Amino acid sequence: RNWLTDFKYEDGAWLVKKTGHRVPATRELVNDIFTWLTFYTLAQSWRSWRRITGHKRPTIAFYPEKPRPWYFIWPVMHASGAKLISDSSVADIVFQFDDSTTVNHVAPKTKPGAKLVNFDCQ
Repeated sequence: RNWLTDFKYEDGAWLVKKTGHRVPATRELVNDIFTWLTFYTLAQSWRSWRRITGHKRPTIAFYPEKPRPWYFIWPVMHASGAKLISDSSVADIVFQFDDSTTVNHVAPKTKPGAKLVNFDCQ
């Protein structure tokens, strides 16, 4: 899925469809996007280097939805060398992610020994 479809431009601002937040289209926003792209590129480069050098990759599944690349967990996941998978029942790490004010904290079915992250947040 193309995460750029999460936004809609209207009336001089970018609408974040998930949250309803409107971000004014300003030079500051362009600067923020450039800064994020720089950070994202460095994180991707680090991930590639770790893969080339043979780092063991843990698997991680996000539940109930996968975060978009602008969330900090994305570059952290890449820096750790984790492999993103969709099936939480076989992942080494299952991370609860939902960009909502309230969420269901019930964990999905996981394999024995899987690490659960963010499920007890209030």
